Amino acid sequence: MRLFFLQQPAAQSAIAALEARGASALDAVAPRVQSILDEVREGRDAALRRYAVELDHLSEEAVLRVPAEETAAAWQSLNPALQQALSTAAAQIRNFAERQMPQAFNTSPVPSLVTGQRVRPLDAVGCYVPGGRHPLPSTMLMTVIPAQVAGVSRIAVVSPRPAPETLATAHLLGVSEFYRIGGAQAIAALAWGTESIAPVRRIVGPGNLYVTAAKRAIAQQSRCSIDMLAGPTEIVVLSDSGDAESIAADLVAQAEHDPAALAIFVTTKTSLAENVRVEAMRQAANNLVAEQALAANGYVFVAQSQAEARDMVNRLAPEHLTVDAAEDLEWVCNAGSVFVGKYSPQPMGDYISGPNHTLPTGGLAAQRGGLSVFDFLKLITVQEYSPEALAQLGPQAVLLAEAEGLSGHAAAITARIAACSAALPAETDFVSSARSPAPRARVLLMPEYHPPLGNRDALRLDFNENTVACSPRVAAALAALTPADLTRYPERGPVEALAAERLGLDPRQVVLTNGVDEAIHLLCQAYLDAGDELLLPTPTYTMYEIYAASTEASVVRVQADADFRFPFERLLAAITSRTRLIAIANPNSPTGSVATRDQLLVIAAAAPQAILLVDEAYFHFHGETLIDAIAAVPNLVVARTFSKAYGLAGLRLGLLASSEANLRWVRRVLSPYSVNTAALVALRAALADNEYLDQYVAEVLAARAEFVTQLNRLGLRHWRSQANFVLVEIGKEHNRFCAQMKAAGVLVRDRSADPGSDGLVRITIGTRAQMRAAVAALEAALIALNISPQCTFGEQ
Repeated sequence: MRLFFLQQPAAQSAIAALEARGASALDAVAPRVQSILDEVREGRDAALRRYAVELDHLSEEAVLRVPAEETAAAWQSLNPALQQALSTAAAQIRNFAERQMPQAFNTSPVPSLVTGQRVRPLDAVGCYVPGGRHPLPSTMLMTVIPAQVAGVSRIAVVSPRPAPETLATAHLLGVSEFYRIGGAQAIAALAWGTESIAPVRRIVGPGNLYVTAAKRAIAQQSRCSIDMLAGPTEIVVLSDSGDAESIAADLVAQAEHDPAALAIFVTTKTSLAENVRVEAMRQAANNLVAEQALAANGYVFVAQSQAEARDMVNRLAPEHLTVDAAEDLEWVCNAGSVFVGKYSPQPMGDYISGPNHTLPTGGLAAQRGGLSVFDFLKLITVQEYSPEALAQLGPQAVLLAEAEGLSGHAAAITARIAACSAALPAETDFVSSARSPAPRARVLLMPEYHPPLGNRDALRLDFNENTVACSPRVAAALAALTPADLTRYPERGPVEALAAERLGLDPRQVVLTNGVDEAIHLLCQAYLDAGDELLLPTPTYTMYEIYAASTEASVVRVQADADFRFPFERLLAAITSRTRLIAIANPNSPTGSVATRDQLLVIAAAAPQAILLVDEAYFHFHGETLIDAIAAVPNLVVARTFSKAYGLAGLRLGLLASSEANLRWVRRVLSPYSVNTAALVALRAALADNEYLDQYVAEVLAARAEFVTQLNRLGLRHWRSQANFVLVEIGKEHNRFCAQMKAAGVLVRDRSADPGSDGLVRITIGTRAQMRAAVAALEAALIALNISPQCTFGEQ
């Protein structure tokens, strides 16, 4: 490996040569490649077979198309451990490709104009899998799986002298069209077709110099397109803090692909540069190909500054790039794939990480990324005007057409405006026809949520609030607030530290929010994109779905059975690669049911790509928490509220507890002042009054047990609750029952609109005295409405 200091003229000459790498080698073989292409295009199967015998070393009798029985036998012959490794890699690659899939959409940039896109796959593609020096089943995975995810109906694979591992991988993926041909002749067959091989729309996959030159030629001469021109593999490592042994190992790993492979180390540390150079040559000593590559194309560059080093890397636009930390991603503009930190060896990306290893070389990373589902898709745009939309935008389009001198364009628009003018209401001037701007299309589809508030001067057993009062210490703290206190912006940090201490957490593991509602909103903003999935057991708290809908994510609902037990098995089965947020209220509202600790941990482990939100709004009435698992479960987030037991619903206070890494992203979408001064003062006082909290919770638990006894006495079906409410079956008279209770001075909540909850009413638990008054009103309502329970199931 050659060592350069960037301030030296020789270094700049070397970099300029590296920037120009790639094209000249293809030109050298272009005449021979063109001859092969022409012969196969004209001679078709006869020419293809001739080259298969001459260049691929097949026998005259060999069948070019690999039968399914051969790939199945190859799979069966594999070591089970290798079968498992291939299956795992396939799942990782498929999951990543599924996340990349673009979505169809409609939007309304102005009222009554619908624009959108539709996503359609190519109908036929060819995947080139190299044979040559090493079997490359990983390339089969990386080219075929994105095509399958995209929905391509015909996938033809070509590979010269396919190894058993490659044949086995074809079986794993269900490849049904596989030809044992390679080189320029295989590219010609795929591009123009022969008697036995139908042409394809696009050819993807890496190959040797002849394959790459053939792909360049057919992209210019046929109707078949290609992914990219892939040359010898490239690696660049930029590091000031890595260890020489690990850096050298990555350089050697990529160098062993090809004697022409490019391996570059960039640093500002002279000692590290020399150590890496020596260590790389030592590790390559028994690896002939790597040794040749490092000798011919191995470079170590020492920069004077980080800025100089980073600029050089972006100029090189490498296929593979390793950097020290995630913060480095901010400056990376040109790279095929980036590996972050000392625990991310580049060969992991060759096999099992998930992102595609078919990457741009020769500086093409400055223009495009690696192979992906987008290489197998077409995006078709759509526009649909109504008369109103055409009247609004048409005149402006006419002006643009006339400015370009395209009178036919202007006439086509004008004719349509005239044809639809009769459908429009008469307008006296421009102002009268103006309309408010349209919101995003998803917002147009969202329902408004209107909790039944207003006129609640009664016994409040409808919203699961504290039914008595907040702590006297809270009232005193609020009374002590001065007008000057309200002139300053609120500072949540000190109170977050108090809340964290109360929970046994580090302050960096806690975020205070404007109620749990804001906490849910923040998680949706931080983790959900269009096409992602929110997974919910239902019925449950309404706001999960509303906030998810605003992000254009999809909501996947898993309905509980009639007993409302947590649908663990079915929810587990509903997890997909698109699941990015799972929200579980525990205890659940409106049912009061719970998921066990073990169930929640299994769900978290089954969806490592998703955040598991465990909403413990009713923790104090249940007593079990998952907060202690935050350190061990990286995708776990726990929410708490101060609206219930603490009695602070009017101040809107919630809390998210999770790892510092998760909350880093939440804080990026968090308003710094969403929790106001009065709320922070109240929370500080509330956290200091354990005696009040314990007394109130104990009273509610005693009242809940007494109320359940009365429900059993009355023969009313209800469900076992671990919260400060009980769900009760009233039946078809539920509307009149709620009205009768309100007339008696007791507010309860009709939950009949929830999935699977027809005829059900939720009743908040207050104090024992309050619940005795509620039971008296309940009995009177049953009598007045002539409601006779159909059966006495008792507590479910």
